[in-house]
Amino acid sequence: MVGEYERAFYRNQFALMAPPFERYGVQLWMPETAGPVDFTAETHEQLMFNLGIQSKREITRTRIRVSTAMAA
Repeated sequence: MVGEYERAFYRNQFALMAPPFERYGVQLWMPETAGPVDFTAETHEQLMFNLGIQSKREITRTRIRVSTAMAA
């Protein structure tokens, strides 16, 4: 099940997925871009990269919290 916040790409995933998205007419809409993501805009690519890093950090933090709680 994909959650509401399941939107970030990690590492080069955005660069890999942008061409097929464009080819098949898939649009990504995000509040951070105030509308559709422009696959050709460097700022949008950087934003997706930064959101991916932030998402990866949160996953790691959650894993640590759960492991700590289970050990207690």
